Amino acid sequence: MITDILKRLQTRPPVNAPADSLANALVEREWNFFQDTHNMGGRASCQNDPATFAIMRKSQFVCWPMDALQAYAADLDQALAEGRNPVMEKYAYMMRRTHPAEFAAMAHLLPSVSGHKQELVRDIVAANVAWEEACTRLYPHVRAAGRPLRTSSDTAFATSFETYLEGELCTYGEATLEALHRHVLTAEQQGLNLAECTLDVMAQFYGFASIGELEARKAQGLI
Repeated sequence: MITDILKRLQTRPPVNAPADSLANALVEREWNFFQDTHNMGGRASCQNDPATFAIMRKSQFVCWPMDALQAYAADLDQALAEGRNPVMEKYAYMMRRTHPAEFAAMAHLLPSVSGHKQELVRDIVAANVAWEEACTRLYPHVRAAGRPLRTSSDTAFATSFETYLEGELCTYGEATLEALHRHVLTAEQQGLNLAECTLDVMAQFYGFASIGELEARKAQGLI
């Protein structure tokens, strides 16, 4: 099912074929890991929503450079070979902020995060939080229903963007993080907002010309 959904997602202009194919493969593999992720409160409703999952995850991946996509594919290969579930690990790492007692009890089961990885994660998160802040100002109606931005807003029932991203990045290998770090530094030097890139792709996947059109229609109460 998710394979068919991914094939229908198109950007304008189209993403180059190798990157698009690899992005699709990554989403499919993550979906399989997601289906095997067990939540404390039982199966989550989002685990039954492949369309939203496909749009959210592919929107991110098509904004990545090829070296990051390839490195992340290797991360997923390694996780599968080792019998690990990186999607489950992502949510577990988030619990360091949202459920610290529970995290302390399971931390020994998670792959350790080296000092070098922590530095890369910190830099990537900082850049993305700044970009997300800018997007919230530019597209307030689109972002109104989104996650709170900063870890300081975390609760046992709500996970911030900052905590979510940190948890996800902790599951990536060093090669993937280094590729993304280079990508972030290049974007900053060029004055690009990679969070806006992701939002723009997401809007196109939902059938709008751009994130600007989606924001305008939401502001007018049309959707």
